[in-house]
Amino acid sequence: MKKSLLAVAFAMVAMASSAQIYVGGMLGFSADKAENAKYGTTDFNLNPEVGYVLNESWSIGLPINIGFEKTAYDKLLKKDGTTTWSVAPYARYTFYKNGILSLFADGILGFNGKDDDTNVALSVAPGIALSIAENISLVSRIGSLGWNNQYGNGSYFGLNASSTLGDISLYYTF
Repeated sequence: MKKSLLAVAFAMVAMASSAQIYVGGMLGFSADKAENAKYGTTDFNLNPEVGYVLNESWSIGLPINIGFEKTAYDKLLKKDGTTTWSVAPYARYTFYKNGILSLFADGILGFNGKDDDTNVALSVAPGIALSIAENISLVSRIGSLGWNNQYGNGSYFGLNASSTLGDISLYYTF
């Protein structure tokens, strides 16, 4: 028993010594106003992310999203805007790597909410990473396939396919 525990401890130390940590995320702001309208819509998003590279093929990560939206309707009624949040841990499998380009798929378990409504989601999202410097990468997910359960509002299954890059995150790897 002691030998087994010692072997597991050595394996964990070996994995940890070869792993790398990355941090990154996105920051978003938009404001628009329709022609001839008194009020527009304002959006703000903060998306920090931290991850851990286990080996050449596998990583795990934890992105957090905090968003705020105030629409023309909110402004007319003198209401506060809508606050959204999400926590979406993922396991990332990198299946292709050639020079500065990597292709991956994320398995995501997401929890998100809007005011008092909370959802659970499960999805797979393909993505692309471009290493622009030794420790700096640009990363984007391209669509997703998944299931979303909105408490009190039913379940949804869907495919979000896109030929354009989604949001682009900037990562720094230590």
